[in-house]
Amino acid sequence: MKKVELLAPAGNYESFLGAICAGADAVYLAGRKFGARAYADNFSDEEILQAIRIAHLMNKKIYLTINTLVKEFELSDLLPFVTPFAEAGLDGVIIQDFGVFQVLRENFPKLELHASTQMTITGSLGAAFMKEQGACRIVPARELSLAEIKQIKTEVPIEIEAFIHGAMCYAYSGQCLFSSILGGRSGNRGRCAQPCRLPYKVDGKKEQYPLSLKDMCTVQAIPELIRAGIDSFKIEGRMKKPEYAAGITAIYRKYIDAYYAAPDKPLQISREDLDILQQLYIRTELQDGYYFRHNGREMVTIGKPSYSGCEDGLLERIRKEYLNRLPKRDVYIEVSAFTGCEITCTMTLCDEPEKTVTVMGTVVDAAQKTPLSESKIKEQIGRLGDSVFQAGEITVYTDEHSFLPVSALNNLRREAVGELEKLILQKENVKTEIFKTHDLMQNSNNEVMQSVQLTLKTTDQLKAFMTFTADSQQSYEDKIFPFIAAEILTDKASAKIDLPKSFGICLPEIIRMKDDAFLEQLKKFCIQTKNCKAVLVRSLEGMQWLKKLQMELTEENRAIIAVLDSSVYVWNHKAWIFLKQCGLGNSRFTIPYELNKKETLQLMAAVKQYDNKIFFSQSVYGRIPLMYTANCLKKTSMQCDHQQSVVTMEDRYHVSFPVVTECSHCYNIVYNSVPLALHGVLSEIENRVSAIRLDFTIEGEYETNQILSYFLGLWIGKQKTDVKPPLGDYTTGHYKRGVE
Repeated sequence: MKKVELLAPAGNYESFLGAICAGADAVYLAGRKFGARAYADNFSDEEILQAIRIAHLMNKKIYLTINTLVKEFELSDLLPFVTPFAEAGLDGVIIQDFGVFQVLRENFPKLELHASTQMTITGSLGAAFMKEQGACRIVPARELSLAEIKQIKTEVPIEIEAFIHGAMCYAYSGQCLFSSILGGRSGNRGRCAQPCRLPYKVDGKKEQYPLSLKDMCTVQAIPELIRAGIDSFKIEGRMKKPEYAAGITAIYRKYIDAYYAAPDKPLQISREDLDILQQLYIRTELQDGYYFRHNGREMVTIGKPSYSGCEDGLLERIRKEYLNRLPKRDVYIEVSAFTGCEITCTMTLCDEPEKTVTVMGTVVDAAQKTPLSESKIKEQIGRLGDSVFQAGEITVYTDEHSFLPVSALNNLRREAVGELEKLILQKENVKTEIFKTHDLMQNSNNEVMQSVQLTLKTTDQLKAFMTFTADSQQSYEDKIFPFIAAEILTDKASAKIDLPKSFGICLPEIIRMKDDAFLEQLKKFCIQTKNCKAVLVRSLEGMQWLKKLQMELTEENRAIIAVLDSSVYVWNHKAWIFLKQCGLGNSRFTIPYELNKKETLQLMAAVKQYDNKIFFSQSVYGRIPLMYTANCLKKTSMQCDHQQSVVTMEDRYHVSFPVVTECSHCYNIVYNSVPLALHGVLSEIENRVSAIRLDFTIEGEYETNQILSYFLGLWIGKQKTDVKPPLGDYTTGHYKRGVE
C-alpha cells in the first residue's frame, strides 16, 4: 500500500536537516530567487545541491518552490538557476507562473512539475486542466472541503498535496492583491505585508481582527485525510524556526505511522502532543481548516492574532533530539578477513536490503605478532560518523591469525560507503506523460476586438448600459463589447431584461463543486443563445469549463472566444505561449494589475515576436479586487442573512473598503477603497492595447451611466482630457510604481 507523504518546510539548511531527522518523507525549500517567501533565510545554490544529495541518500525527496510570478526581464535567469538542481536529480518544482511551467516542461521533460496552491485550483476542472498541461501533482486551494478533494481524486488521475498544519491566508492563495495595492509588497512575489493580521471595523462595529485566521492543526483528522486519498501532507512554515519544522514533523510522523500500524483502530492523540502543537508558534488557537466546513466565525482569531510563546525547555528538547546532526540510515555490514585472501566488506541497507554493495581490499597477511581481532575489525569498520549511515549489526568472519594495518580497514570502509552512496544516488530513467500542445494561433477572428470592453455585475449596471447606448447619438455597437455576469443571465427573475445584440459572459471569480448545477445551466444558455460571443475567464476552473463548451460548439460551427481576465496571470511571454497552447483556441488577454507601464511594454514587445496581431486589453477603470475569500465578514460578525450586499471594512486609518458578499456562490470580494482610474494616460495606453476595460463593481445605475459617458468620450469621442471626471478620490494603481 502506498503511504501518504509527509512534506515538511525548510527555510534554511538547519531546518532541512531537522525535518529529515524528525521523519519527513520530503522537504520543500526555496533558493535565492523565485520563492514565495522572500524574507526567509532560503538556501544558497550549494546548500540546495547538498540537500538533494543528503535527501536522496536518506531515500527522501526535495521539492523546489518557484511559486512567484516572474517578470519578463527576469525570465532569462530561470534556466541557469534551475539547471544544476535538475541535473542533480531534483524531485519536483512547485510552480505558480504559467511561464515558468512552460520553460521547465520545454527544457526538463522528466522533471516533476507541481501546480502551486497559488494557482487557485478549486476543483476537478482546474485539476484536469493542469493534468493536461503536464502537471503530475496539484496543491489545491486550502479552502477545499474533504468532499471536494475526494471528487478530484475520483475524477482526475493526479496527485494531491494538501496543507495539514500551520498558518492560513484569509484569501484564496494567488488571488490576494491587498498588500500589493496598499504598499507595493506583493504576495505573488513572496513579499506579503500581511494586512489581514491588522484590526478592522465591520459596518462600524467594534474594532477586531476579522481577517486573521487561526492556525490549522489536523492531527486528529489524519485517518479521514488519508482515506480521502490525499497523497502528500504538507506542513506550512518556511518562515518559522527550525524547532518548529522538526517538532511539528515529528508529531505528525508519529501519528501517521500509528494509523498505518492499526488503520481500523481509533487514533488517540496524547494530551502532551496536543500541548506541544499548541505551543509551537501557534496564533491564539488551533482549528482544523476548511476540510469540514465552508467557513465560520470559529476559524477567525477575532482577538489579537499574535503568536503564543514557547517554553525554552521544549525548544531545547527538540534541538537536542533533531537539530545539528546528520540524519542516519542503518546498514548491515559483513567483513571477511582470512590470511592470504583479499579482505571483503559488504554493506546492505537495512530498510532496502536489495541495495547492497561488496568491495574488496588488499590481501590479508599472516600476523607476525598481534593478529587482527574481530573486535578491532568491528571498531574500525563501524566508524561511519561522517556519512549518513550508522552500523546496525556487524558480522566478521576471520581466522584470527591475520593482520592488516588500520589504514587498510579505513580505506575499505570508505570505499564501501562510497559505492553504497553511488548505488543509492543512481538515477532512474523516469518516464513522463506526453502532453499535447496546440499551435500558436494568429488573431484572425476580429470578433470581440472592439475598442472598449465592459464588465457588468448587476442588473442596474446592465440597464445603465442599455439605456446609454439607446439614448446616445453615436452608434457604439461596433466599439463596445459588454461582459455580463453569468448570474444575471441565468437568473429567472432577469429573463425579461433586454440583452445586447452581441455580448460576453463573466464567469464567477471562484468556482467550486457546489457550482456544478449552475455551470450546467450556464452551458445550456451559451448553446441556446447565439448572441453570446465570448466568455471572460477568471480561473483555471473556468478555462477547463470553456474548453469543454468549445468542443460541443465546434459541432455547430460556432465559436465562443476566451478572454482571460487579469487574474489569469500573464507576466511574461512564456505564460502567453503556455495559454496559447493549452487548447482554448484564439484567446484574448488582460494586462495584470501589478505590472507597471515599463513591464507591460517589455511583455508586449516579447509577445510581438510571435504574433503582431496580439490582443490585450487593459483595465482603466474599476475597483481593484484586493481579496477573494471563502470566509464571510457578515458571518464572522454574526449578521449573515444569506442576502447579497455590500458591507464596509474600516482600517485603523479610517479608510473604508467595500466588501461584496457573493451569496450566489458563497464568497466575499474585498475591493479597494477607491477605484482605479487611468483617464489621464489613455493616449499612452491606446498605442499598445487593443481595448480598454471598464470594470463596474458596486456602482449604481446613475453612476455607471456617468462613467460610461466620460470614458467613452475620452476614448472614442476624443473628448479633452482636462474635463473633470465624475469621480471622487481614485488611484492609478501600479501603472507607474509597480511591485518589487
